[in-house]
Amino acid sequence: MHIICEQKYYDGGMTDNLPIFAKDRTVRVSPFDGCQEICPHDARHRRQLYTSVHNQSFRVNFPNVVRGIHTFWPPSHDVLEMYQLQGVADAKRFLRDEGFYEQSVVINGIRPNRGRSESNSST
Repeated sequence: MHIICEQKYYDGGMTDNLPIFAKDRTVRVSPFDGCQEICPHDARHRRQLYTSVHNQSFRVNFPNVVRGIHTFWPPSHDVLEMYQLQGVADAKRFLRDEGFYEQSVVINGIRPNRGRSESNSST
């Protein structure tokens, strides 16, 4: 349970209990391909089928069915690691698309925007 502005919130996605802010937006995160801000983007086809569960829209596709099965029967460690890496990539894509995250290029160990070498960045 999380407390935001003195309101208690449980798992927001499955209970449709997402906090709504007057001036800020709620960023929805999902392990399923759908209409959430941060979610996997599986291969797109011309005809997309959607289903709605608790006010959340999801694409009807094979990878989502597999993810659903994995919620009841956990997959191997390798698959869990792949899901974790995919989630990081999904979050980075959202942050980059929204202008909150910029990937800097390292040339000869120097970041152009910082002027410090990678090896000296921890000092």
